[in-house]
This record gives sequence, structure tokens and C-alpha cells, in this order.
Amino acid sequence: MFAYAQWGIVMKIIKLICLCAVSLGMFTGCAHQLEVKNLNDYQVKSLPVAADELRIGVVEASGSGQLLATGVAEALAKYADKVIYPYSPKHSSGVQIITKLSISERHQGSGVISLVS
Repeated sequence: MFAYAQWGIVMKIIKLICLCAVSLGMFTGCAHQLEVKNLNDYQVKSLPVAADELRIGVVEASGSGQLLATGVAEALAKYADKVIYPYSPKHSSGVQIITKLSISERHQGSGVISLVS
């Protein structure tokens, strides 16, 4: 009888450990940098204005994603004569395109991706 009681306790401990491991795997996410390997496949082939005359202003709507907005401005600089970031209509003029970025740091996933990773 005593062996059955001990076996029950051992099984409860094993179930608790498994539950903790599954919970840890589901509620912790991965935090790695985004790396785009095939960016050249998605380049714009034609621009509305010749690239040597194109000036782009980048406006960040939120202010919380400055690092991401800086990256977008740097990427746009490859295709334009001049990129003004941060762009303000009061202080800068003469741009053909104004790009408004709205960056949300709210993560709205369903949680299914945690099963993959």
C-alpha cells in the first residue's frame, strides 16, 4: 500500500513538471532580430521620378519606434537623391513624397507561432 501512495506522489510531481515545461514553452517568446535575406527580389523596378531628383520626407507618427523608422529612412536613401528624417513640413520643403510611418509595439499574435518555435 505504501508503494502505491509513493507512486501517486511521483506521478503528481511528474505531471507538475510537465505542466511547468509546457507553460514555459508557450508563454516565453523568442526575441531575435529580423533578417531579410531576399530583399533584392522585392525592389521597386520603376520609380515615378528619376532617382537623382527624388526627395522623400519620412514622418514617424508614434515616436516609439525610432530605431525602426531610422532603418526605413536608411533603406529609402538607396532609391532617392535625398531622404529627410525626421521630416517636418514647417522646417523642410521640396520633397516629392512624404512617407508616414505608424509603428505599433503591441504584439497581437494568437500564440500559435510559439508551438512552431
